[in-house]
Amino acid sequence: MKNKVSVMVVTYNSENTILMTLESILSQTYEPKNIELVISDDCSKDRTLDVVTSWIAENGSKFNRVIILSKEENTGISHNCNTGWKACTSDWIKSIGGDDLLADDCLEKNLEYVNKNKNCEIVFSKMKWFGRLSKVTPEPYNLPFFSLTAKEQYYYLMFKSFNIAPTSFISRKALEKIGFADEKFTLIEDLPLWLKFTSQGYKLHYFPHVTVYYRVENSTSKHEKRYVNIPFLQQLIDINKTLKFSLMPSLYYVL
Repeated sequence: MKNKVSVMVVTYNSENTILMTLESILSQTYEPKNIELVISDDCSKDRTLDVVTSWIAENGSKFNRVIILSKEENTGISHNCNTGWKACTSDWIKSIGGDDLLADDCLEKNLEYVNKNKNCEIVFSKMKWFGRLSKVTPEPYNLPFFSLTAKEQYYYLMFKSFNIAPTSFISRKALEKIGFADEKFTLIEDLPLWLKFTSQGYKLHYFPHVTVYYRVENSTSKHEKRYVNIPFLQQLIDINKTLKFSLMPSLYYVL
């Protein structure tokens, strides 16, 4: 029997997209009977939970285990991710937003990589954007980042980052060791999380295969206004303030 793997879905006002997300999980080449499905909803104001509950009533028995978590108030992306991650019991966790899709072989390809690379605790891959934008990332100029050591990746992330979160495949034990996402950042969980991983010696790995389809539209989680609101910008400033530039080993990293 294959090892169980967790797929953790975060939702917030996702009623128009969540069915496609769930169907993409059900369609995995890594059979659903080996998948633990965890859905963490951050107090959606629409019918997200109704849609999820109805779908689970019809398809839940096909999975190894299903957990639906909901909150009485909106707590933010970092807390919502932590809630879902802490409920997972498998060795590996594939996280996905309630408006994105997994490629059919997403789990199979990720497990294939980590089984061949025993020192890997966190790995990323390619994702194809759809909706308002159509492209595949990471861009070629981003790829040298993954050749760096964990320490070098940490210094790189002090100055520059790029969107890789949707493809993350993470060891549950590693998440526990670094203390999960920093919940004081309610609007951005990924950059502080990668800084935690790399600062504690975990190298961010990568393999060149499309595993996620990333929806780009004016949805709740990816609305263009998110990038021009004051709280979001303030949290980016706060992240910057936590970085200890005095510990930089040389001017090379600044350049």
